[in-house]
Amino acid sequence: MNTALKSLMFLFVLQIPLMPAALAEEERNTDGGIAGQYADLKKVLESRNIQVIDHSDHLGLVLPADKTFKLGTSRAHAGAADSWNEISALIRQYDFPAIEIRAYSDDRGNAKYNQQITDKQAETMSGLLANSGIDRNRIESKGYGEDVPVADNATADGRGLNRRLELRLYPYDRSYVVAK
Repeated sequence: MNTALKSLMFLFVLQIPLMPAALAEEERNTDGGIAGQYADLKKVLESRNIQVIDHSDHLGLVLPADKTFKLGTSRAHAGAADSWNEISALIRQYDFPAIEIRAYSDDRGNAKYNQQITDKQAETMSGLLANSGIDRNRIESKGYGEDVPVADNATADGRGLNRRLELRLYPYDRSYVVAK
């Protein structure tokens, strides 16, 4: 095979979003296909104040930490259970083999404390998913403290955006991926 054709094939492969085998099977067996399922999933999760982001290699879910945890703690709000039950059902339904949970804080307070809280928040969410029947070996969890802001910490709105949980749902086994 010539080099130009190999390059073209490589570029084409990069354009195809990765998906779990269950999603690919669903696409073959339903009229709505992936686009319809994604739209339905996004609608349900966003109605629960969960932002859904389709990345090239994973599905990202962003939850405001204020709606999930009592401020400054790793104790989940009672109302957060519904969102986690839906997310857990999604992971089981589509059989995502790898789940990464990331917790973040704003820059208020002590940096060491913020790091500890986000570590505990990520671990709490990992435990909730494991308790719902998801194999803990498929889940990675990590707190990032105040190190990765997405907004300006000078405003209340910005701090609210920085206090968040992110779930990254990967349609492939990440065990071979070298940590950065």
